[in-house]
Amino acid sequence: MVRVRARNVDHGKLRIDLSGASGNSPAVYWHMVATLATWGMTLVIQRAEHRDTQAIHAKLDELLKADGAASNKLMNIDDKDAEEVEHERDEVRA
Repeated sequence: MVRVRARNVDHGKLRIDLSGASGNSPAVYWHMVATLATWGMTLVIQRAEHRDTQAIHAKLDELLKADGAASNKLMNIDDKDAEEVEHERDEVRA
């Protein structure tokens, strides 16, 4: 257990006593390992999602290039609310 308490608060100096928070504590070590593992997995997942998104965009670009009847009507759909996007999708399906 880590206790933080202020000691010797005189002359504008503050000392903090971290009793029980030694760097060699197994709990601190495992917490650090878990934090680094979580951070690393977050980066891996974000990179995979970005790669998948880029692949989808490349495929869609190719489909749009191949279809001469495609319109630019949906170019700014990213800025719309979910309800507006769903409405646009319904119009395209019809």
